[in-house]
Amino acid sequence: MSGVSLHPPRGPFQKKDTLMEALKGGATMGVMGLAVSAMKNHLQTHNHGGMGVFTRTGSLIGWGAAIGTSFTFFSSASANLRETEDAYNAFIGGFMAGAVAGLKKGKITSVVGMGALIGSTFAVVDWCGGSYGSIYKEMTEEEKEEFKNKWFTVKRRYYRAEAEEVFGKGRVA
Repeated sequence: MSGVSLHPPRGPFQKKDTLMEALKGGATMGVMGLAVSAMKNHLQTHNHGGMGVFTRTGSLIGWGAAIGTSFTFFSSASANLRETEDAYNAFIGGFMAGAVAGLKKGKITSVVGMGALIGSTFAVVDWCGGSYGSIYKEMTEEEKEEFKNKWFTVKRRYYRAEAEEVFGKGRVA
């Protein structure tokens, strides 16, 4: 199975600074963890005040940073080792991030299950082009409009009497 790629090549490979990528990913997800911790703290009833962000729900900050660090570290390390940029790297990074997320539960099935779920999800998104809107990436404006009109417009509207005639009485809401 050598030489088989999940995604067409994206141009010449450029090595990544794995440690710097991991620090950036950890910092980004740590900030997200802080935001989630602040929201949870705001919605709870307690007498800790604003420090509850760190004392009551502060573990979310560390978990977020650990998940972000593990994803970016392992995905960029596998890209550097394999010297290619494809969906396998996203799967490896996503699996490790999911495994870290599963550690919070403390069961091996959670670690493996979360790793497989998150890794598969990241790999599919990467294989599809990296975002949900990537189907429009290489289309012209006319092609985008034609695509939207083809898929997102109502072809034919039936009046109630006409619908009863076509589908039968009692089958029309």
